[in-house]
Amino acid sequence: MATLRRGMRLSFFIGFPASVGLVLVREPLAAAIFQGGKFSHEDVQKVGFVLAMYAPAIWAYSMQQLSTRAFYALGDSTTPVKVSVWMVALNFALNMILIWTPLGVGGLALSTAIAAIVQIIIMTRIMHKRMGIIMDRETRASFARTIAASAAMAAVAGLASLAFSGHDTWLWSVAATLVLAGLGMVTYMAAARLLKMPELGWAIRGK
Repeated sequence: MATLRRGMRLSFFIGFPASVGLVLVREPLAAAIFQGGKFSHEDVQKVGFVLAMYAPAIWAYSMQQLSTRAFYALGDSTTPVKVSVWMVALNFALNMILIWTPLGVGGLALSTAIAAIVQIIIMTRIMHKRMGIIMDRETRASFARTIAASAAMAAVAGLASLAFSGHDTWLWSVAATLVLAGLGMVTYMAAARLLKMPELGWAIRGK
């Protein structure tokens, strides 16, 4: 149980700021990779929008692997498959609904994100019934601190992004991606250190 809780805390510690960070750098990242030739600024905005719909569940994608292995450790390889099949059905249903909304193609990405988050919630609840309390007070507090550190990162990177607004060249896009990602990472690590989060040491030193 302690190993599972630690894994969940570390997955969220890494995955949640990655979700926030990808939303923040979505357009300069898309421009740095794709813009040029027939790929216009409008195309960059469309790709950025899809990334903004997909990114919020990065933490859930990583925790899925952890929860699946937890079931395997219990000798249960059936439950993850059953839940995954239901999530495929949910994803398909959401695709059929959201694709016809103003979200358009972004609805497909949002469907995937929603299904991933629902899946990790369901699997965690099932594990809770079989193994006891997983989301204990310490784990919930860790998640709260991760969200707080990510908010600090978003505030600093968001302000820094104003310096790159109005520039539409490939070089500026690369610079914006590197600067915002680097500044965001430094801010997040500083906030984690200030909050005395052991997950920072786990991520860096592996212990």
